[in-house]
Amino acid sequence: MATDLKNRFLKEISRCLILSDEDKTFWISRAESLHPDLLNSIYLSVKNKNDLVDKYILAAVKDDPKLLSELKSRINKIKTDAIAAEEKALSPDADIDLTEQLKKI
Repeated sequence: MATDLKNRFLKEISRCLILSDEDKTFWISRAESLHPDLLNSIYLSVKNKNDLVDKYILAAVKDDPKLLSELKSRINKIKTDAIAAEEKALSPDADIDLTEQLKKI
């Protein structure tokens, strides 16, 4: 249960648009040491704010199909690029690729 709560907490903190990168780093780095009641309280607060931001974004784009389509396209590209980068980092040749890139610098 605690791991599930921590994972949900980390997900909400990571996707939060109203927290600065420094604040996100602060909370993520302390997630492991927070008491479960405090972790849950912060999680619920951030989740509520994220849900509100999501509603505002949806309201802003729902009347503009072109903008909504463009956003979906960009999101899919980001996901695809992230998956490709992760797969490349996990490949056995990743160390060789990194070494070759460093030699070019």
